[in-house]
Amino acid sequence: MNWQVSLRRILIDGTVMCALLTVVIYGSIYIDPLMWISDYPPDIKAAVGSTGTPAGLTVIAATLSAVILFGMILWSNKRLRRENGGELPFLQAFAHCALLLFFFAVWDLLIFDWLIFVTIQPGFVVIPGTEGLPGYKDYWFHFKECFLGWEAWISILVGGLVLAGLSMIRLGGRRRSEESTAAEDHTRSKT
Repeated sequence: MNWQVSLRRILIDGTVMCALLTVVIYGSIYIDPLMWISDYPPDIKAAVGSTGTPAGLTVIAATLSAVILFGMILWSNKRLRRENGGELPFLQAFAHCALLLFFFAVWDLLIFDWLIFVTIQPGFVVIPGTEGLPGYKDYWFHFKECFLGWEAWISILVGGLVLAGLSMIRLGGRRRSEESTAAEDHTRSKT
C-alpha cells in the first residue's frame, strides 16, 4: 500500500470535490436559503418557523450534492487503484474513502460554516426577518454539529465502508491477475 499516493489523492481530489460542493450548496442557498434551513442554528430555525420551500428544489440540490460527493470519492479510488499498479486493498480503499469524507467535514466547518456563513456572511445567507440573530455569529454551534455529534462520525465510518465496498466492484473489467491468467491460458492453448 502506498499511503503517499493516497494522501496526494485525498488532497487533490478532496479539494476538487469540496470546491464543486461549495458551488452547488452556496448556489442553492443563493436561490433559496430555506432549502438548507435544517442546517441553520436553532434560533434562526425558530424565527423562521415552518417553511414553504418547494421540495423539488431541495431534492435537486441534495441529489446533485450526493452525486458529486459519492461520485468524486469513487472516482478518486479508481485513480488511486490505477496509481497503485491496479491494486487497491479494501483497508486502503476504506481509509481513503473515510479520509475523503473527513476532509469534507473539515471543509464544511472551516469554509462553509466559519469562513463563509459566520465570518464573511454574504447577504443571501441571511433569511429575511432573521437579521441580527446571534446564530449567525455562533462558531460553537457549527463545531458541535460537525464534530461533536455521533451522527457525523457514524456517517464517515459507514460511508467509508460502503464506498470502499463499491470501489471493490469493477464493473465490466477484469482484475490484472485475471487478465494475466487469461493471457497465459491463451498462450498455452496455442502450443
